[in-house]
Amino acid sequence: MLRVDIWNTTGEQIPVTDMATLTIKKIKCFEQEDWTGDDDIKIVVHAATRCEIWRGAMDTGQLRNLGSLTAEFSGSARIQLVEVDWPDGDDDLGSVTVNESASAAVDYEGRFTQDDASYTVWYRVSTADTTTEPEEGGVCTCDPPEDNPDAEGPQCREDAGSDDGATECPMGNLAAHVTDSQGQPVEGATVRLVQLGLTGTTDATGNHDFGSVHEGDYTVEARKEGYSPDPASTSVHVSPSTSVSAELTLSTVLVSITPNQDQKWYVNQPANQSGHHGREITITAETTPATAGIRIYFSAQSDAANKTGLPAAMQGSFSPPQVLTGADGKAETTLTLSRYGGDKFRVGASLNAGTTPGTNGSCDTGWFEVWRKLYYETDCMARPGGGSYSNRADHAGLRSALRPVFLEVQQTGADSAPAHRRVMRNTEVGAWATGLRTGGGSPRYFHLIFLDTIGTRPSDASRTWQTSFAQSVVTLQARQFCLDPRDWFVSATYTDTGPGGATGNLAVGKFSLDVDTPTHDTYRLHIDLRGIAGIDPTVNPVDVRVTMKSWTELSGLQTGKATIIGIRWRERSFSGNATRLSNSTLNTMMHEPGHAMGLAATTYPAGGNIGTTYYRHGHHCNYTPRCLMYQSNSGATAFCPNCEDACRGRNLERLPQSGSAGYG
Repeated sequence: MLRVDIWNTTGEQIPVTDMATLTIKKIKCFEQEDWTGDDDIKIVVHAATRCEIWRGAMDTGQLRNLGSLTAEFSGSARIQLVEVDWPDGDDDLGSVTVNESASAAVDYEGRFTQDDASYTVWYRVSTADTTTEPEEGGVCTCDPPEDNPDAEGPQCREDAGSDDGATECPMGNLAAHVTDSQGQPVEGATVRLVQLGLTGTTDATGNHDFGSVHEGDYTVEARKEGYSPDPASTSVHVSPSTSVSAELTLSTVLVSITPNQDQKWYVNQPANQSGHHGREITITAETTPATAGIRIYFSAQSDAANKTGLPAAMQGSFSPPQVLTGADGKAETTLTLSRYGGDKFRVGASLNAGTTPGTNGSCDTGWFEVWRKLYYETDCMARPGGGSYSNRADHAGLRSALRPVFLEVQQTGADSAPAHRRVMRNTEVGAWATGLRTGGGSPRYFHLIFLDTIGTRPSDASRTWQTSFAQSVVTLQARQFCLDPRDWFVSATYTDTGPGGATGNLAVGKFSLDVDTPTHDTYRLHIDLRGIAGIDPTVNPVDVRVTMKSWTELSGLQTGKATIIGIRWRERSFSGNATRLSNSTLNTMMHEPGHAMGLAATTYPAGGNIGTTYYRHGHHCNYTPRCLMYQSNSGATAFCPNCEDACRGRNLERLPQSGSAGYG
C-alpha cells in the first residue's frame, strides 16, 4: 500500500497508511442545471478532508478530459458535484461513493442527476499494487488512445525515442512561489499541494518545486508563522509539457473586517448603516499595521436557504470584488442585500484571490439577515362602563405573528383614549381616525384603533309591540338590532285594538332610546302615548309599530393608514372562550394591515399566479387550512405559505399597496 501524509486544518501532520488513489478522468454535461449561461461546476472529493479538485464552466453536450485529477483515501470516499450559484446558494447535483476495493482495471461512471441536471464523471480507483509509478523524465506509461476522441483518460502520444513504441503521457511541472505584500520572496514558508498531499519549504528565492504532476487543476497553500493569511491559497491549471508557478502572497499585515457580527438588516428603511437600515452595506477591510497599496480580495456568500428565482431588482449583489487599501490601510466594498425577508449574506476579505467566506485565509463579516420594519400606533376607545378597550390590544401577539415573515413592528405615538361612541359608521371613521393620530414612521406606518362597534350598510328593521300603558319601556337586544342612538328612528304608527280603532303616525318625540346596564349590550326604548286623541291604552291595548335604522356590524375595516377593530361583537360572541376572543382580535390586527402590505397577492415574488387569491371587497385568500387573509374573521393568526411568500417579497418602503402590485 501507499504511504502518504495528510495535514489537518490546524497544520498538524497525520500519518495514514493503506491508502487508495481516486483518479477523476473526464466529465460530460448532458443537461445543465442553470437555464441561462454555463454551469459553474465544482468536483469535490470527501475523504479524510473535503477537497475541491476541479472547477470549470460546462455547457449542455460538452465533454472535458481532465487528465488525471487524483485524491487519496482510505476505505471509501465520496465524489460530489456542485453548481456554484452566486448570489443564490450552491446547488448540490448529487454524490457517488467509491470504495478502496474497486477494481483498478475498470473505469467507473458516476451519474449526477439532482436539481434537474444530468452529468457523468468517469473515474478509476487504484492501490499501490496496481498503480504505475512515474518514470524518469516526467512521463508515465498509460493506455493508448482510442479511436473515439472523447475517450476517457489522459490524451497520450507516441514517444519517438522509445525503442518498443510504447505510448507515453507527458506531465507538467508545478512549483510554488511565495512573496510578501511588497513583492519580496518569503524564505522558509511551508507550501502544500493539496490534491497530492505534497509539502515543502521555500528557498531564498521564495520557490519550491513540487516536480512533475498530471494535467489538471490544483490547489496550493502557503503559510508561515507571523504572516497572514493562514494559509494563503490559490488554484492553478497544469497542462502537459508546461511549467506552472502557483503565486501566493503572505504578509505581516493582518486583515480585519467590519461589520463582523450576525445582524438583522431592515431593507425597507432609509439608508442608515448605524441603524442597520437600507439594502446597501459598506464592508470595510482594514490592515494592521495600516498599509497603503495592499490588494484586498472580497467575496460574498449567500445562505443555502435563500430564495431563488427572484427578479433582478430583488436579488443581492456586491461590488467591487478587489480594492487597494488607501493611506489609512482600509479598503471598502458594497454588499447589496436582496429584498426577500429571511435571506442571509456574508462577505469575506483576504489577501489572496479565490478565498471564500468561511474558509482558511478569509476574515468574514457576520451573516446579514434581511428584515423589514414597520411602525404602528394604537388608540383605544373608552368603554361605556369605565376603562377602555386597550386590554384587547395584543402587542406581544402581533410581534410574534409577524416574525415568520421577517417583519418587525415598533410602537409609536400615544393612545388618545377617544370618548365612547356606541356605533362608528364606516363613512365617518376615516376622518375621525386621522384626528387621533400622533405617531411617526410614515409612510411605513399603520394605525390600530380599538372601539365599540363599526357600522355599515344600514337597513330598516321593524318591530310591533302591544302596550296597555300610556308610558311603557321595551327591551331590544344589541345582537339583533345594531342602533346608533344619534340617528336610529325611521317611522312609527299606532293602532287602537278596540272597535273601530283609531290609527295614526307617531313622531320621534314620542320615543327615547338609551343603553341598558350593566352589560351595555341592550337598548331600552321608551314609548309615550299620552295626549293622543281617540286612544286609551288602559281601556283598549294599542299596537305600536316602530321602524328603526339597524347597522351591519363589521369585524374590522381598513381605511387609509387606519385599521378599525370592533370589540363588542367579539366580547359578546366569545364571552366564554378567552383564547377564541384573543385570536379573533389578533386576526383583525394582522388581516387589515395585511391588506396595506399588498395581501392577498395575485402573484408570487419569483413569478407565477397565486391560485388561492380571490376578490371579494378586496383581495383575499382561501388557502386550506384557513389563512388569516380569508374574507371573514376566522380566528387564524398565521399567514398561509402563499401569503407568507408574498409578504416576505413585498417592497415595504411605503404603505398601502394593492394585492395586484408587482414586486419590483
